Amino acid sequence: MKNKYGKPLRAMLAQGFHVEHAIDMEGTDAFHTEVMAYTSITVIRRGEGRELRIARRPEVSAASLDRLVTAMLSDTPTRDPRVSVLHGATASDAPWILEDTGPLALLRRLEQDLPTVEQAGLKFRDRRRLRGR
Repeated sequence: MKNKYGKPLRAMLAQGFHVEHAIDMEGTDAFHTEVMAYTSITVIRRGEGRELRIARRPEVSAASLDRLVTAMLSDTPTRDPRVSVLHGATASDAPWILEDTGPLALLRRLEQDLPTVEQAGLKFRDRRRLRGR
């Protein structure tokens, strides 16, 4: 969803598919052991779509998840505060920033107008490794 290695998959999805629903599990205590990465639950459909309904960090209990699924699948605007509706968030190969915030439009414009770190010719090195040389 957000990492550089996912760019080819995001590009493929943007060309003929639509991410209809997503539940972002980052920060959710949903596993029996500590994990390094978190999963998300996504519903992807072939064709164009209008909107993405997303929920973040849901409470993991049967009752809470039942209510969440009902809100996610509703044909009407949801009143559940855990569910946001986004438009165009997954329409390109750019990282999916699935937050409903005003700065997102600015970020997308900067990504479009400015070069990447690599395109600007910048390189980063680990200072600890340079000391040993």
